Amino acid sequence: DWSSDVCSSDLFPSHDREGEEDCIKREIKEELNITINLITRLSPAHYDYPTFSIAYTKGINRVFGSDVDFDKWNFDIQDDKNFKLLGLLKYKLSVGGFLNNKVVFLQDLKHFNSNVVRARSNYVNGFQLMNSYINSNAAKLYYEAHLEHHLNGLITNKIPYFKKLNWNLVGGCNTYFIKNNDRYEEVFVGLENIFKLLRLDFVTSFQNGKYQTASLS
Repeated sequence: DWSSDVCSSDLFPSHDREGEEDCIKREIKEELNITINLITRLSPAHYDYPTFSIAYTKGINRVFGSDVDFDKWNFDIQDDKNFKLLGLLKYKLSVGGFLNNKVVFLQDLKHFNSNVVRARSNYVNGFQLMNSYINSNAAKLYYEAHLEHHLNGLITNKIPYFKKLNWNLVGGCNTYFIKNNDRYEEVFVGLENIFKLLRLDFVTSFQNGKYQTASLS
Protein backbone atom coordinates (compact mmCIF):
# COMPACT_ATOMS: atom_id res chain seq x y z
CA ASP A 1 0.00 0.00 0.00
CA TRP A 2 1.15 3.52 -0.72
CA SER A 3 1.13 6.24 1.89
CA SER A 4 -0.14 9.80 2.06
CA ASP A 5 -0.20 11.17 5.58
CA VAL A 6 -2.15 14.32 4.74
CA CYS A 7 -4.44 13.21 1.91
CA SER A 8 -6.68 10.18 2.29
CA SER A 9 -6.38 7.13 0.03
CA ASP A 10 -9.78 7.94 -1.47
CA LEU A 11 -8.07 10.78 -3.31
CA PHE A 12 -10.63 13.51 -3.22
CA PRO A 13 -14.21 12.74 -4.22
CA SER A 14 -15.16 14.79 -7.26
CA HIS A 15 -17.58 16.93 -5.22
CA ASP A 16 -14.86 18.09 -2.83
CA ARG A 17 -12.77 20.26 -5.13
CA GLU A 18 -11.89 22.84 -2.43
CA GLY A 19 -10.77 20.10 -0.06
CA GLU A 20 -8.62 18.63 -2.82
CA GLU A 21 -6.83 21.94 -3.47
CA ASP A 22 -6.24 22.60 0.25
CA CYS A 23 -4.86 19.09 0.70
CA ILE A 24 -2.46 19.54 -2.21
CA LYS A 25 -1.13 22.81 -0.81
CA ARG A 26 -0.64 21.38 2.70
CA GLU A 27 1.13 18.25 1.52
CA ILE A 28 3.51 20.02 -0.82
CA LYS A 29 4.35 22.51 1.90
CA GLU A 30 4.85 20.04 4.75
CA GLU A 31 6.83 17.27 3.05
CA LEU A 32 10.45 17.46 1.89
CA ASN A 33 11.13 15.35 -1.17
CA ILE A 34 14.52 14.53 -2.63
CA THR A 35 14.18 12.84 -6.03
CA ILE A 36 16.38 11.90 -8.97
CA ASN A 37 14.87 11.98 -12.47
CA LEU A 38 16.38 10.17 -15.45
CA ILE A 39 14.73 10.64 -18.85
CA THR A 40 15.93 9.18 -22.15
CA ARG A 41 14.32 9.85 -25.54
CA LEU A 42 15.21 7.93 -28.69
CA SER A 43 14.11 9.51 -31.96
CA PRO A 44 15.35 7.47 -34.95
CA ALA A 45 16.51 9.54 -37.90
CA HIS A 46 14.29 7.48 -40.20
CA TYR A 47 10.77 8.93 -39.99
CA ASP A 48 9.12 5.52 -40.42
CA TYR A 49 10.04 4.62 -36.83
CA PRO A 50 8.31 5.85 -33.66
CA THR A 51 9.87 7.86 -30.83
CA PHE A 52 10.66 5.94 -27.64
CA SER A 53 10.91 7.54 -24.19
CA ILE A 54 12.01 6.02 -20.89
CA ALA A 55 11.72 7.82 -17.54
CA TYR A 56 12.79 6.74 -14.06
CA THR A 57 12.29 8.66 -10.81
CA LYS A 58 13.84 7.68 -7.49
CA GLY A 59 12.49 9.13 -4.24
CA ILE A 60 15.40 9.15 -1.78
CA ASN A 61 14.57 8.64 1.90
CA ARG A 62 16.47 10.15 4.86
CA VAL A 63 18.64 12.52 2.84
CA PHE A 64 18.49 16.12 4.08
CA GLY A 65 15.28 15.18 5.87
CA SER A 66 13.56 13.72 2.81
CA ASP A 67 10.45 11.68 3.69
CA VAL A 68 9.83 9.87 0.41
CA ASP A 69 10.76 6.33 -0.58
CA PHE A 70 9.69 5.17 -4.04
CA ASP A 71 10.86 4.05 -7.50
CA LYS A 72 8.70 5.08 -10.46
CA TRP A 73 9.19 4.26 -14.16
CA ASN A 74 7.47 4.96 -17.48
CA PHE A 75 7.95 3.84 -21.09
CA ASP A 76 6.30 5.62 -24.06
CA ILE A 77 5.97 4.94 -27.77
CA GLN A 78 4.67 7.81 -29.92
CA ASP A 79 4.33 8.22 -33.66
CA ASP A 80 2.38 9.73 -36.56
CA LYS A 81 1.48 7.48 -39.51
CA ASN A 82 0.54 9.18 -42.76
CA PHE A 83 -1.84 7.08 -44.86
CA LYS A 84 -2.03 9.78 -47.56
CA LEU A 85 -5.61 9.83 -48.92
CA LEU A 86 -6.83 7.84 -45.90
CA GLY A 87 -5.62 10.46 -43.43
CA LEU A 88 -3.14 10.78 -40.58
CA LEU A 89 -3.04 8.49 -37.53
CA LYS A 90 -1.45 9.77 -34.30
CA TYR A 91 -0.89 7.57 -31.29
CA LYS A 92 0.89 7.38 -27.94
CA LEU A 93 1.17 4.17 -25.91
CA SER A 94 2.52 4.09 -22.35
CA VAL A 95 3.24 1.56 -19.64
CA GLY A 96 4.70 2.23 -16.23
CA GLY A 97 4.26 1.96 -12.50
CA PHE A 98 5.97 1.86 -9.12
CA LEU A 99 8.66 -0.73 -8.41
CA ASN A 100 8.63 0.52 -4.82
CA ASN A 101 5.83 2.64 -3.31
CA LYS A 102 6.68 2.58 0.41
CA VAL A 103 6.22 6.33 0.93
CA VAL A 104 4.62 8.31 -1.91
CA PHE A 105 3.06 11.72 -1.42
CA LEU A 106 0.56 13.41 -3.68
CA GLN A 107 2.97 15.30 -5.93
CA ASP A 108 4.88 12.11 -6.76
CA LEU A 109 1.92 9.91 -7.71
CA LYS A 110 1.27 8.97 -11.32
CA HIS A 111 -0.87 11.83 -12.63
CA PHE A 112 -2.69 11.44 -15.94
CA ASN A 113 -2.72 14.59 -18.06
CA SER A 114 -6.22 16.00 -17.80
CA ASN A 115 -8.32 18.71 -19.39
CA VAL A 116 -6.64 21.25 -17.06
CA VAL A 117 -3.00 20.61 -17.95
CA ARG A 118 -3.20 19.15 -21.46
CA ALA A 119 -1.95 21.36 -24.26
CA ARG A 120 -4.85 21.79 -26.66
CA SER A 121 -2.49 21.51 -29.63
CA ASN A 122 -1.43 17.97 -28.72
CA TYR A 123 -4.43 15.78 -27.98
CA VAL A 124 -2.53 12.48 -27.79
CA ASN A 125 -0.80 13.62 -24.59
CA GLY A 126 -3.85 13.51 -22.33
CA PHE A 127 -7.55 13.15 -21.60
CA GLN A 128 -10.30 15.59 -22.49
CA LEU A 129 -12.89 15.06 -19.72
CA MET A 130 -10.90 13.57 -16.84
CA ASN A 131 -10.71 15.62 -13.64
CA SER A 132 -7.26 16.39 -12.24
CA TYR A 133 -5.94 14.11 -9.48
CA ILE A 134 -9.09 11.96 -9.23
CA ASN A 135 -7.33 9.02 -10.90
CA SER A 136 -3.83 9.67 -9.54
CA ASN A 137 -2.27 6.51 -8.16
CA ALA A 138 0.82 4.61 -7.02
CA ALA A 139 -0.06 1.33 -8.72
CA LYS A 140 2.62 -1.24 -9.51
CA LEU A 141 1.56 -1.30 -13.17
CA TYR A 142 -0.62 0.83 -15.42
CA TYR A 143 -1.32 1.06 -19.16
CA GLU A 144 -2.27 4.19 -21.08
CA ALA A 145 -3.17 4.74 -24.73
CA HIS A 146 -4.16 7.73 -26.87
CA LEU A 147 -5.17 7.42 -30.51
CA GLU A 148 -6.68 9.83 -33.01
CA HIS A 149 -7.26 9.65 -36.75
CA HIS A 150 -7.41 12.81 -38.87
CA LEU A 151 -9.45 12.09 -41.98
CA ASN A 152 -8.15 15.22 -43.75
CA GLY A 153 -11.11 15.65 -46.09
CA LEU A 154 -11.59 11.96 -46.87
CA ILE A 155 -15.31 12.31 -46.10
CA THR A 156 -15.97 16.06 -45.85
CA ASN A 157 -14.52 16.79 -49.30
CA LYS A 158 -17.35 14.73 -50.76
CA ILE A 159 -19.90 17.09 -49.17
CA PRO A 160 -20.04 20.28 -51.29
CA TYR A 161 -20.59 22.78 -48.46
CA PHE A 162 -17.99 21.22 -46.19
CA LYS A 163 -15.50 21.08 -49.02
CA LYS A 164 -15.68 24.86 -49.33
CA LEU A 165 -15.30 25.29 -45.56
CA ASN A 166 -12.30 22.94 -45.51
CA TRP A 167 -13.40 21.54 -42.12
CA ASN A 168 -12.13 18.02 -41.52
CA LEU A 169 -13.30 15.10 -39.39
CA VAL A 170 -11.23 13.62 -36.57
CA GLY A 171 -11.98 10.72 -34.23
CA GLY A 172 -10.25 8.60 -31.63
CA CYS A 173 -10.05 7.34 -28.07
CA ASN A 174 -8.12 7.74 -24.83
CA THR A 175 -7.82 5.11 -22.12
CA TYR A 176 -5.91 3.97 -19.06
CA PHE A 177 -6.07 0.60 -17.33
CA ILE A 178 -4.77 -0.46 -13.92
CA LYS A 179 -7.08 -3.36 -13.13
CA ASN A 180 -10.65 -4.41 -13.94
CA ASN A 181 -12.19 -2.06 -11.38
CA ASP A 182 -9.85 0.83 -12.14
CA ARG A 183 -10.03 1.88 -15.78
CA TYR A 184 -11.18 4.87 -17.79
CA GLU A 185 -12.07 5.40 -21.45
CA GLU A 186 -12.96 8.32 -23.70
CA VAL A 187 -14.31 8.13 -27.25
CA PHE A 188 -14.54 11.24 -29.38
CA VAL A 189 -15.43 12.54 -32.81
CA GLY A 190 -14.99 16.11 -33.95
CA LEU A 191 -14.33 18.76 -36.55
CA GLU A 192 -10.99 20.50 -36.95
CA ASN A 193 -9.54 23.30 -39.04
CA ILE A 194 -12.61 25.42 -38.19
CA PHE A 195 -11.71 28.88 -39.46
CA LYS A 196 -8.20 27.38 -39.80
CA LEU A 197 -7.72 27.67 -36.02
CA LEU A 198 -10.29 25.75 -33.98
CA ARG A 199 -11.17 22.17 -33.20
CA LEU A 200 -14.40 20.98 -31.57
CA ASP A 201 -14.88 17.44 -30.25
CA PHE A 202 -17.89 15.59 -28.86
CA VAL A 203 -16.46 13.34 -26.14
CA THR A 204 -18.06 10.50 -24.16
CA SER A 205 -16.32 9.06 -21.10
CA PHE A 206 -16.65 5.77 -19.22
CA GLN A 207 -15.35 4.83 -15.76
CA ASN A 208 -14.93 1.09 -15.09
CA GLY A 209 -17.06 0.30 -18.13
CA LYS A 210 -19.98 2.49 -17.05
CA TYR A 211 -21.11 5.64 -18.83
CA GLN A 212 -19.87 8.73 -16.99
CA THR A 213 -20.52 11.88 -18.99
CA ALA A 214 -20.54 13.45 -22.45
CA SER A 215 -19.54 16.94 -23.46
CA LEU A 216 -18.21 19.23 -26.16
CA SER A 217 -14.53 19.89 -25.73
